[in-house]
Amino acid sequence: MENASESAKHVTCEFFLDVELLCIVRDQAVFDFGEEVRIIKLHNCEAQAGEVGRLALFHTRHGERWQFRPYRLSNWRRVPNLDTPSCWTWRCIRTGEVTTTAIGTLPSHTLTAHLPSEDELDGLPF
Repeated sequence: MENASESAKHVTCEFFLDVELLCIVRDQAVFDFGEEVRIIKLHNCEAQAGEVGRLALFHTRHGERWQFRPYRLSNWRRVPNLDTPSCWTWRCIRTGEVTTTAIGTLPSHTLTAHLPSEDELDGLPF
């Protein structure tokens, strides 16, 4: 690490998942963490109210910096520990509903999407 800059050596990060951006005014944002609501100063946030995503807190020698990244699929989040060899498992952030899709496939926008059982597919995984 001889070539690493001094600032790169002193950065740690914390992540908060499934956080909803309730509103933002200038650089002050209100987030719903599920069990509490917090007002946080953000730098360069282009997200819109109602988006759900990952909030990161970077600890640097110059202080703390918050960054919010909305999920690409605003309603669904992967649950890799429930995946099977032929299916991905997803959880709806808003309702908690769990569904599966073929590997590489995103869930539909309706909350009732599911794959046919293996019996309906004659034992074939696709």
